[in-house]
Amino acid sequence: MGLSIYYRGNLRDPDAAEALITDAMDICHEIGWRYFPIHRSEIMPVEGLFITPEGSESIDLTFLSNGRLYNAAHLLFTRHPEQEIVEEEKHKWIFTKTGYAGSDTHMAIIKFLRYLSQKYFSDFELKDDSLYWESNDVDDCRHRFGESIEAIDMINKARGLMGHDLVEEYPEEDDDDDNESASDDMEELLMRKGGYNFTPNIDLLSKIKNRERTEIQKTMSSAVLRQLYKLGLDEKDSQQIEFFFYADHQDNANNLAIALSRLGYTVEKSEPSSTKIKICFWSQARRLK
Repeated sequence: MGLSIYYRGNLRDPDAAEALITDAMDICHEIGWRYFPIHRSEIMPVEGLFITPEGSESIDLTFLSNGRLYNAAHLLFTRHPEQEIVEEEKHKWIFTKTGYAGSDTHMAIIKFLRYLSQKYFSDFELKDDSLYWESNDVDDCRHRFGESIEAIDMINKARGLMGHDLVEEYPEEDDDDDNESASDDMEELLMRKGGYNFTPNIDLLSKIKNRERTEIQKTMSSAVLRQLYKLGLDEKDSQQIEFFFYADHQDNANNLAIALSRLGYTVEKSEPSSTKIKICFWSQARRLK
């Protein structure tokens, strides 16, 4: 049982695999995720990483020499790997179960994969049982994990009548938004690395179009708001601050730029058709309220 993530993709440049691996290892060091490197050899046609967030199955980032993600399980868990053959279509999908890790770690993984997909991949497809990849809806993601918890509780109660549990319960979720979380830590880390990936859903976009200040702030995660607060606190520092938002469509980028401008920030776009938005402000900028 449990929620899962399924993904596949091709690197924009096959030679970028090494840069992606190094980038991913740096993130793992910062966030505290364990990883295990895979090196290409005569009997191992892939290179990459197995990453293990706490409570989750591994995130496999293993690539063929042509830059394609490849599920290497059949190459690793066999007594005779030299007898295995590469079948790209059959093993192009990789999946990992995150149900026992909880919604917070699940969302951190999604943000991590979104960052890598936009930075390194020419095409990338992901299917998320929680729908967080598609919606960025934190409450809905938590709710879907909650439904899984309830289902397991029901099974355990039934099995408990026989004197033992069938499955282990999920770790309890911390509902205190002020506490640090893997998801927020990942978001702040990715911002420091040069960008924050922003994909508004329909409800979020409608709020931006309405230009409602309080509603716009609600669409930004607590991690983004905390980062803005931190950057606006030091009155002695006059250094200009820059960071980036990304939208999934030109119209979304334009609407987001308008919304942020109304919040008092200087917003720049490299060109009208760009989906990359640069937000510039001085460190003495007023805090969001």
